[in-house]
Amino acid sequence: MARDALSLPETSLRWWWIALLVLLAYGFGLLIRFLWLPGLEGKASALWEGHYSLTVADGYFWAAIVQDAVEGVSGHNLRLPSVERYAITALPYLATKVTSTPLLDVLFYLPPFIASLIVVPTVLICRLFKAPFWGLAAACMAVVGASYSFRTLLGYYDTDMFSVTVPLVLGWLFIHSVVKRELSASLWAVVVIALGPFFYDRIAPITFALSLGYIGYLAVFHRSEDWAWSSAILIGVMQVGAPLWLRLLLVVVLFVSISAAWLKPSHIKVLAVATAITMVATNPGLTTINTQVDGYTERGMGKRAGAGDLRMINVAGLIRESKIPPFEQMAERYAGSSVALILGLLGFLLAALRYRPLLLLMPIAALGAFAFWGGLRFTIYGVPIAAIGATYLAFLAGKLVAKLLPDREMWRRIGGATVGLALSALLIAPNVEASLSRGHSTVVRNGEAKLHQSLGKLAKPGDYAIAWWDFGYPLYFFGRMNAVTDGSKHGKDNLLVSQAHFTDSPRQARNIAIWLAEGFHAAGKRSRPATNTLWKLAREADMTRREWVANLARPDAPLPDRTRDVYLHIPHRMISFANAVERFSQDVRRPKVDGKRSRPPFGLYTRRANPVPNKKGQFDLGRGHIFDRKKGILYRGKKKKALRVKALHVVSHLDGGKRVRVKSVDLPNDKGLHVLHLRSFGAMWVVDQRLFDSMLVQMYVLDRANTNLFEPVLRNQYGASWRVIR
Repeated sequence: MARDALSLPETSLRWWWIALLVLLAYGFGLLIRFLWLPGLEGKASALWEGHYSLTVADGYFWAAIVQDAVEGVSGHNLRLPSVERYAITALPYLATKVTSTPLLDVLFYLPPFIASLIVVPTVLICRLFKAPFWGLAAACMAVVGASYSFRTLLGYYDTDMFSVTVPLVLGWLFIHSVVKRELSASLWAVVVIALGPFFYDRIAPITFALSLGYIGYLAVFHRSEDWAWSSAILIGVMQVGAPLWLRLLLVVVLFVSISAAWLKPSHIKVLAVATAITMVATNPGLTTINTQVDGYTERGMGKRAGAGDLRMINVAGLIRESKIPPFEQMAERYAGSSVALILGLLGFLLAALRYRPLLLLMPIAALGAFAFWGGLRFTIYGVPIAAIGATYLAFLAGKLVAKLLPDREMWRRIGGATVGLALSALLIAPNVEASLSRGHSTVVRNGEAKLHQSLGKLAKPGDYAIAWWDFGYPLYFFGRMNAVTDGSKHGKDNLLVSQAHFTDSPRQARNIAIWLAEGFHAAGKRSRPATNTLWKLAREADMTRREWVANLARPDAPLPDRTRDVYLHIPHRMISFANAVERFSQDVRRPKVDGKRSRPPFGLYTRRANPVPNKKGQFDLGRGHIFDRKKGILYRGKKKKALRVKALHVVSHLDGGKRVRVKSVDLPNDKGLHVLHLRSFGAMWVVDQRLFDSMLVQMYVLDRANTNLFEPVLRNQYGASWRVIR
């Protein structure tokens, strides 16, 4: 009786009607994404050589791969794989070659067309339960779900356009095999598992979890059916830790053997159990999942390996998409509102109670729920789950309302579907509003792109830029430069890249830059940290890591043979997050003494339109900070804690930023902070003596580079670069 109460009215439609529903949902997803575009029009900073630039930094990694392949210059950058390795590079390469469309245009406009394909498995899942209009509503809500929409807008060229759809397709095939009792669906699932890494290189743990859940589901609910044991074997073999060609060969042999009845049912059961055990024992999926969970939950924690080691800070805790915001904001990313999320969770549980095969989507739901521990980036996996659940309740409500209509089945069906769609529209509307109100900006503005390009014109193919990892991918694309760290290689090497920027020793900064570039390139492996090579040198010299890094400040520090030029590259934007970058190397400069570590350096960056003093000679720096120039005091917080200021440095950029003029004014204090007034940027940066002495301030802000160690080669209002002298 309870199952009948939770059942939606069954509606059987021919395949062309289902295709029409899919097209409607697909068109809806495209429409909303293209309605976002007008907000970007007219912004010169969003254009690069007449084309819209990308809205996500990771997109420039894929763009650089395609660019190198199109221009025929592949091979100089260890970090870039071949263009045919992934769909995300193969597709734009083919599109660029076949249509002669500029690469940036292909990359900018392609995401909506691929991302909107999420509607296909969503509609087909609900169709399996003979509720196609539920599928239409769920697909429309999923395709514009705030989190999914944000990460698949125009210009957001990244693997997010595949990372949810492919697992959802696999989930649909598993549900199809259970509902229809068809072994052929499992065979198609094998194809999806095999092709998964081509679409998303980190998909293996997700497909492993889905496969494990599927085999467990079969063992619990269908263990008395022969087809279930056969299906478990095929899926289990695909998750065994063995080369892909061998797994596919075994699947073909087993499928033929099962279809030809060469194996007895008892043999199949034994094989299924053995395969499941082998799968769990040999597949790295569980280990990978545990590693990723640790990586996203141990935020900002360092790890030590012994005395003299240096703390390696986990970058995940400092990435905005890894932050855990309040529940209301999380709910908006999942489903548009807190109410919609609660309805989505309740609806999915009730739908799974009635349509039990929906439990096969639980690994995707669990990954979406992990956002409450791992951060916002995981909410995209919860979007289709919330959409399926929330719209299910909408149609369940429609069914109840339909009972009030005249006792004619057709009218009740039409009325119930109309109410369900109307209520679903109310749930979808906040997601549409959030999608259209998403900020209109590109991740690399025109001026910064020109900075990277200018450096690339000065350098030779194969030369390295030492820059913070945020600028790695743009350097690959705009500058055709190599970099030691980038958006997916920002682990151990961050410590030394940070130290190169914040050391007070120009010699140490120079030597770190050389060792990073030469050490990484000598290793010859695209994902191996350069520090692995450098720590080996420390062991061979019988030094701790801390001692080895400190030794690089000595005039007699050994250097590797020169194989390429190395540049220190500092875009101006780095100042705005300098405090976060400095944290990665604090352990080098502030070792513990008697179990205690000295305080971190003080840095306050504020950008105001035109920071000018009031009649009392005070500057309001925001966030409760007041700088009194006459008294040489920085008042901080509600209690107006007074901090002494030693000097004010007025920094002006002349000739388009090519020259820097600094006017320093000593204030009535022998010690204290330094206030850097960056007039050309309408900004102020308050730093203590340790930050003031750093290479970032001395070389970039004040243009006081040691020209015996660094040759200035590029400077404009967007940043500066120096060639390392050996």
